[in-house]
Amino acid sequence: MSECAAQSFSGINPAKFACLVANAAKQGIKIDGNHGSASKSGITIAWNYAPETGNLTIQCMETPFYLGCDQVNSIIHELVNDCP
Repeated sequence: MSECAAQSFSGINPAKFACLVANAAKQGIKIDGNHGSASKSGITIAWNYAPETGNLTIQCMETPFYLGCDQVNSIIHELVNDCP
């Protein structure tokens, strides 16, 4: 499947980003550093975090055939919103 629309978040302070990194790790996705990409089970995500502005962009670059962008983007939002 092709890439999904990028998801942008603002107001992400370093503590919230650290929480997101921990939540993603629980799902088996290793977010390492302020920008990069990671893959697991046919899902590839890319992220770019700017701590100086608090802006975070996450984009699903690839999904397996049985997952749609709506499902993946919903999971991304849950992971981000679960952090205070």
